[in-house]
Amino acid sequence: MPLFAPRSEPTKKREQLQQREKELALAIKNQVTDDKLEKLAEKYRQAQLSLLKAQLHAIQEMDFQGKKTTLKQGKIEQEILIYSNKLVAELISEVQKLP
Repeated sequence: MPLFAPRSEPTKKREQLQQREKELALAIKNQVTDDKLEKLAEKYRQAQLSLLKAQLHAIQEMDFQGKKTTLKQGKIEQEILIYSNKLVAELISEVQKLP
């Protein structure tokens, strides 16, 4: 028997995204080389996509169990496409605008 109940939300993926966001913001602030900045932006993109896919999986699992969800599957799929097609410069400017 497990000590903790299984997670119903993708909290680990959300924490990973926050960490990647902080790393990218710090790199922008410290004006690191473009090569490193691109690598960090790609890691940020992958973390964002991972979170969205985990949310999509959670929705599908809830639908399978017959539970109601507030998240829309179509909206998340659209966000996955948007983040997949964003340029590195767009990702960097997105993180720069965050508080």
